[in-house]
Amino acid sequence: MGIEDHMKRMALEQSMHQRGIDAMVEQARNPPEKRQADWTAYAFRNLLAQQGQNLMDVIKKRIEDLETKLEAGEELVVYCDTGRDRIRVQSFEFPNWHLGILCGKDENGNATQRIANIQNIELTCKVMKTNPASRPPKIGFCLPDQKKESANEQT
Repeated sequence: MGIEDHMKRMALEQSMHQRGIDAMVEQARNPPEKRQADWTAYAFRNLLAQQGQNLMDVIKKRIEDLETKLEAGEELVVYCDTGRDRIRVQSFEFPNWHLGILCGKDENGNATQRIANIQNIELTCKVMKTNPASRPPKIGFCLPDQKKESANEQT
């Protein structure tokens, strides 16, 4: 065994030793418990986002279905009870899949917004008689994906 072979072997051993040390340092910095906690948090965030999206889809579909079934002289009124206030909802805005902003008017006609976790939003939908000649406005929706698409179209 020549000196060159011996030097190569020592360099290889030192390289392997350094890789082992690097792996141990990485293991200490990022232990399996932390990786598991990170993965669990990621999965939980995705689950909550999916639940929020499902709730939003149900609300939107129900309101749209009720609006399409309206006859002449009827309008759909959506109320959100917020404790001591009651809002007549004119539009829904969802900056993300777990937060909802309900915009409308309170009982005194004041512009009012309710900001809440989508799972805490409670609505009452009523079909009410109105002037047959007037056309009631539809309730508006601004969903997270629509906001991103409109922002991309503007740029």
